[in-house]
Amino acid sequence: MLSNHPTLVIKLGALGDMVQSIPMFDVLRRQYGDNLTLLTTASFAEFAQRSGYFKNIICDDRASLKANLSVLQRLRKNYFARIVDLQNVDRTRLYRFLLVGRFGQWITDPYMQKSAHPHARFTALCAAQSWPTLPPIDIQMMAEPFDALPKKPYVLIAAGASNAHNGRKRWPQSAYGDLCKQLINAGITPVLVGSKIDSLFELEALCANTGAVNLIGRTTLFQLITIAQNAVGAVGNDTGPQLIIAAAGCPTVTLFSAVNPPSKGGAWPWDEVRHKNVYTNDLVELSVDVVWDALQSFL
Repeated sequence: MLSNHPTLVIKLGALGDMVQSIPMFDVLRRQYGDNLTLLTTASFAEFAQRSGYFKNIICDDRASLKANLSVLQRLRKNYFARIVDLQNVDRTRLYRFLLVGRFGQWITDPYMQKSAHPHARFTALCAAQSWPTLPPIDIQMMAEPFDALPKKPYVLIAAGASNAHNGRKRWPQSAYGDLCKQLINAGITPVLVGSKIDSLFELEALCANTGAVNLIGRTTLFQLITIAQNAVGAVGNDTGPQLIIAAAGCPTVTLFSAVNPPSKGGAWPWDEVRHKNVYTNDLVELSVDVVWDALQSFL
């Protein structure tokens, strides 16, 4: 019987997409039990493992033809009751062809704009399959202790983001620096978070010797959850760490430009009161006062 075979879930990345997929993983486990296998990339294997939704994880890193064939051979050794393709791109559609005879049913989101927000796509998928509605997002189970929590109250500053679109997904570091000074004047500690690869050297220099706490490159993603749980709010670009912060339960203000409007991403569909958007055509033109006003309801 098909019920004796595992369900394969395909979600290859990126970090923000993985965070957005947590409610969908929850739905699939409730619908099909705990015999779930995930096909993802190595970068997100630990994240997926800590989520607790998957019995097995297979990594597809698209490194070489040999690696691709190895993944395909491993997949073909199984028979899947169904394959749920949450990625729905040319690569995964090719897998549908190459895995013919090794699955009972192929499920993916119904036809709609691929630029639609993940929450909208997953909601449509649940409706089309008569699955339960998406639950509230919860990543509490992934939290890792962090022994040096900043002095409260503090606000997280997640100033990193992809450099795609010539860096237009990033509010200027100097503007973040001005916001940090405004927070300090209000008696609130700004806490810089992110990765060293974000190259936030200007912001780090602006905040040195100001009372801001610099945790850039000094935490894991899982420690960031703990730090976010204790913050009064967060301001950041539309990026994976900002979604981690929001999913930890921290109120957020996320900054969007024309190259990445809120219709495509962000935490706002989870709770529009706790997760606010600031949207402008070009983030270079966004004033600190506008961001400060958006942050006020949390402070």
